[in-house]
Amino acid sequence: MSPAEDTGRFAAIRLTDLHAVRAARQELVRHATAAADQAERARDSQRAELRRSLGDLERRGLQGRDRVLVVEDNPAAATALQRVLAGAGWAVTVVRSMAGAFERLLGGAYEVVVVDLLLPDGGGETIAIRARERGSRVVLTSGVALDDLERAGRATAAHALLAKPFSGADILRAVAPPRAQASSPLR
Repeated sequence: MSPAEDTGRFAAIRLTDLHAVRAARQELVRHATAAADQAERARDSQRAELRRSLGDLERRGLQGRDRVLVVEDNPAAATALQRVLAGAGWAVTVVRSMAGAFERLLGGAYEVVVVDLLLPDGGGETIAIRARERGSRVVLTSGVALDDLERAGRATAAHALLAKPFSGADILRAVAPPRAQASSPLR
């Protein structure tokens, strides 16, 4: 094979490789675009579901009334609180961090905020104070020493304090509206 033929064959191989690279790049772009489109459709669907849920709450008159925000980082405790409260008719939102609590408090009104004092990203006292400023009743929970819980309760003007472990009846009494607390532990 002459050097000219060899060079021509080499150029043809490089050209073929270049076409393969371009085709692969175009395929990657198509897949990335499809994935981005799918993610956008999922976000749109979630937004629509949130709007429907908020609309349902507004139609039922639950714009803060009968809504409880539970701020608890322990998954088992959060699930137990959600079950008990939802079973008693509350619309329950659960978050597991201080950041999540602030986001929810900015996004809506809650009649009651149940806050664990010790959270991974900060203290529950700050959330309790913010919730009180927004007109929510506050229930502080914690497994810390009772003195610390009582001190935090005074500092935040909490409506109720619950030392862990507590019962379902205890939480229902704590979240009950003031007029119902004296007469019945259940809503």
